[in-house]
Amino acid sequence: MSRLPSSSPRILIGICSCAAYKERRDAVRETWMTPEVPGIRPLFFIGGNANLIDEPDVVVVNASDEYAFLPSKVLAFFRHALLHEKFDWLFKCDDDTYVAMHRLAELAECDHDLVGNHHFLTTKHYASGGAGYMLSRRYVEILVNESQIPAKGSEDLLLTKAALAKGARAHPSKRLLWDGSNFPRPGNSVVTAHWLSPEKLRAIHTVMHSEPERCYTVRHCHWRDQLSLFGNGYYARNATGCLGRWEETESKFLQLRWFDWGTETVEVEGRCWQNNKMRLTPAETPRPLPAHVPSVIHALWFGTELPSWVRSNVDSWKVFHPSVQLQLWDDSRLEEALSSLTKEEREKFRELPQGVLQTTILRFSLLRQHGGIYADADMPCLASFLHLIPEKAQFGCGQKPSGGDECAFLFSVPGHPFLDWQIQKSFSFWESIPTSDRLSSSKEKVVWPFNAFDRRVPEFFGQASEMEILVDGEGQPWGQVSSNGLLRLHASRLHGERSAFAHHQYKGTWWPERAARNTRKSQDSKGNVAIPVIGIRGAGFVNKGAESMLKSVITELEQRLPCEFLVNESSPDFGGKVDLILDLSGFAYSSRVSWQHSAIASAREVQQRHQGVPWIFLSQTLGPFQGIEQKCRELFNGHLVCARDDVSYQHLQNLGGDFEHVTSPDVTWNFKGNHERGRQILVELQLNPDQPLIGIGPNMRAYERSSDYLPMLIRLVERLRPEAQLIALPHEFRNGGGKDDRYLCRQLGIPTIEDTHSAEELKGVISHFDLLVGSRFHALLAGLSMGIPVVALGWAHKYEALLGDIGLSEFSLSPQDSWEECVLRAWSQRELLSGVIEREADKKRNETTSFFDFLAGSIRSMSEPRWQSLGQPLKQGLKKNAVLPYFNFRRDVHRLEKGLALSASSDTPRIFGQDYLNNLLDFLGGHSPCDQVTLTWAVTVLDEYFAHFPESESLSDYRNVRPDIPSNKTSSLFANREREQSRIPLSVFCQLTRQRKSVRHFLPEKPDPEIIKQCFAAAMQAPTACNRQSFRFLYYTGKSALSIANIPFGAKGIHFPALMVLVARYDGYFDSRDIKCPIIDASLACMNFMLALECVELSSLPINFPELPSFNKEIRSLCALDDSEVVVMLLGIGRPDPDGFSPSSTRRPVEDILVFVE
Repeated sequence: MSRLPSSSPRILIGICSCAAYKERRDAVRETWMTPEVPGIRPLFFIGGNANLIDEPDVVVVNASDEYAFLPSKVLAFFRHALLHEKFDWLFKCDDDTYVAMHRLAELAECDHDLVGNHHFLTTKHYASGGAGYMLSRRYVEILVNESQIPAKGSEDLLLTKAALAKGARAHPSKRLLWDGSNFPRPGNSVVTAHWLSPEKLRAIHTVMHSEPERCYTVRHCHWRDQLSLFGNGYYARNATGCLGRWEETESKFLQLRWFDWGTETVEVEGRCWQNNKMRLTPAETPRPLPAHVPSVIHALWFGTELPSWVRSNVDSWKVFHPSVQLQLWDDSRLEEALSSLTKEEREKFRELPQGVLQTTILRFSLLRQHGGIYADADMPCLASFLHLIPEKAQFGCGQKPSGGDECAFLFSVPGHPFLDWQIQKSFSFWESIPTSDRLSSSKEKVVWPFNAFDRRVPEFFGQASEMEILVDGEGQPWGQVSSNGLLRLHASRLHGERSAFAHHQYKGTWWPERAARNTRKSQDSKGNVAIPVIGIRGAGFVNKGAESMLKSVITELEQRLPCEFLVNESSPDFGGKVDLILDLSGFAYSSRVSWQHSAIASAREVQQRHQGVPWIFLSQTLGPFQGIEQKCRELFNGHLVCARDDVSYQHLQNLGGDFEHVTSPDVTWNFKGNHERGRQILVELQLNPDQPLIGIGPNMRAYERSSDYLPMLIRLVERLRPEAQLIALPHEFRNGGGKDDRYLCRQLGIPTIEDTHSAEELKGVISHFDLLVGSRFHALLAGLSMGIPVVALGWAHKYEALLGDIGLSEFSLSPQDSWEECVLRAWSQRELLSGVIEREADKKRNETTSFFDFLAGSIRSMSEPRWQSLGQPLKQGLKKNAVLPYFNFRRDVHRLEKGLALSASSDTPRIFGQDYLNNLLDFLGGHSPCDQVTLTWAVTVLDEYFAHFPESESLSDYRNVRPDIPSNKTSSLFANREREQSRIPLSVFCQLTRQRKSVRHFLPEKPDPEIIKQCFAAAMQAPTACNRQSFRFLYYTGKSALSIANIPFGAKGIHFPALMVLVARYDGYFDSRDIKCPIIDASLACMNFMLALECVELSSLPINFPELPSFNKEIRSLCALDDSEVVVMLLGIGRPDPDGFSPSSTRRPVEDILVFVE
């Protein structure tokens, strides 16, 4: 489509705002709306009836201004535009979006109807409204006339999906960004950035249209980059979207106030600025590549879809080298990349396995044909490196930090002889492997090409007659170049403190053969999923708390479920299909952390990649959610969220949304440490594990938050030296670069664990401590789980919650507290504290076991019915139960009645049941549908309850909601001696069924085994499928009976003279269609048996046995069950205590259950 004359606006920009956001509109006017761009007309639009006379560029449309009604509001603006504006394209964005208007016309020069963010269009199949989307006039008209678009919902999803459904041709653009991780600047082609405050808009505009006053190369303890300082007080990092304001005071200090985290102050030192965390050095003047080296950077990514983090890495190379062409070779360009090989080489290449060998050959063949620079796609660029390449260099590589040469970074002139040699050697290597061994993917064979590279580079250097050492302005060596043009860059310039690149960031299941191997494990011969595949995200091995969470989850669930796990730390692709995703991200979904947006965006990307897959957000600290409420609701909706503490649970309550949330313990309370290995580690550090030992566990995040943190730690260490041996315990190991906990440990001047150890080993070290003082949550929890006193030096409510649950809130300290006094008090009371902690830790361990039982049950009910035939009916039943609480009401009445029966025989009855009493009163007060029989029973029980407990605070509430129904004493409690006795024929049987009650008070005498046999003879007359009788009744007395009865819920504390365990046997059946038969048969026999017991003056208590893995494991061991057997229920047996009480358990009306169908 050709350009329109500038006199007629070709592009209309609709900026969605609302009446209250004038500050945002003013910021847009001051920044990207100025100066005007010919052919482009920007207008704000708001809803409601506001009268904004002083804002002539605002259109007030006939629609609600509420966020929920965005679709109707945007469509109203579309109608206005069609009636009053001239345009060929309409670009819709938000008032927190920055738009480089002079670049916008380039997006309209395409043969498409819809232009939107690449990620959203290709993975979510709609365009992002925040990034902005462009519609042709024709499709604006189509959407306005489309009557099926809802008035409420996500505007960008509803409108752009409607356009696509009507046949719009979409153009996914990587120049429209839906977040602020990057933004338009002179060195890139980005058009928009989103989620920007007014101050960020002004800062970006400064970067876009001003020259920096100063430029520095920054060496921070956590990152390397270039920093540009502008005259109006703003500054920006070059490789990221990080911005802020700077101020120089007294010509001595430079203050950097970051928009997304705290303020940092550096002090002048010559031409540089520095503090204990960062150093700013004046940036070296960039220069172009030597003329004989082509100005192009090659990057490769084959085998899977390009992840967003790889795209970010590749873009970082462009930021620092705007004049260099960037060539990304992915699956869509594989054939083009292969054209760099000869015909014979291509034939050999196609026979190679996917992986390192192929990518090694491709990187050398691309440089052989095109020349230029090659860089691994999993390395972000942190600074320009062109000035490192001297004029006479023909080919170059870098050195590894560990020594040797590497091919992650290469440059070359086209056709250099080294490249051809490397390609031929790689093919020769593959051909030398016996055919029978070629399916192996052992690491030794796969990495051979790199080892060969290590050996070959020195050979080339050895051919040089002279070597020149290259040094920088400070006299520091940074490389060497040979007489034949070979350059070797020093490792410090690639991966060290003055590095141009970060270490490799690849962490996921990238290799296709691994993904295929994982998928094969979970598929049957027809490719159907045989067992659930659970994807785990957010965990890893750098942080030992995350590692212990990951290992705990896998270990606990493997004991309870037949399942396969796929773990991925960074990529949204788990390397295969997953049935359910467990999120272990920890403290990430909160407005208190600087990475909140990236954490949410990353999780949403995974959700879009695996649409329809249920999520469980496992025990973590959550909230608050100021400013991110909608995004978190969208993330959590439809899923299960587990809050680790009451504060987090309250944040979830306040958030609202359509998701289930529960409180749960941390998953690592039962994580096992390696005690003996911990002892060895201590001995290696020349510490005596048998002598008093205090562990100090610092945290880099706490250090970054407070400049007082490290000095306070050092003073604390000095005060503790006379008391015991001291050891510094890091809990984070970043071996790929950047400072971690070990940096702080080294400052303390005490023995420090330097080598990376597993989470089990570190917990083994902690097991020898007498006291642990620190700021790592899971290190503290590890100590508590073993009864070791701890003092938390924390900044978040999770530390207060952890210590508060144990009853030791006084030992959770903030930087404002007196650390030394509290720690010394804990040290002097350590033996007393240990006993308290051990008792509470035992409760936590039991809670954790129960939680994993609950979690396993949740996974069963959430998983698709491919592996759990009853999963879908159960899921639907749970949904109906939540809406119609009638059956819950009956259950709660019975619970109250059972409690009264037990209390009536107690000398000191205690008030009970407040939680389900509230449910009963809510039901009665809400006038929910209920039959008269159930209501009469409920009122009778409630009257009895309040007669027993008139002091209850709920009595007045009950009087307000009690129906006008008289109590029925026949439904009340009665003594066992008062029960009716049967005397046979017709009506007598009904009397026998009424006589049978669930008895909970027994006389101690054991039933006569001969009597039990006679009763069981009656049980054997019960009907059974095909007369198989594929079940067993196991009869126990004495201690065995009590041990088994204590396993399930509801039977603890009841003393049974005898106990039956009903066992269904599946070895009597040949088809899974009969899965219910042995359970039905055993239950029918049990009913006959219970009635027979009544005839010999014995009573019983049927006990539900929940389908929980921990219960099954315990009872299998006690009862020595066969693998083909499953417990149906338990049955308590004995002679009833005449002074005991039993609930009446009024049944539902016959008419409600019996249905006659003609």
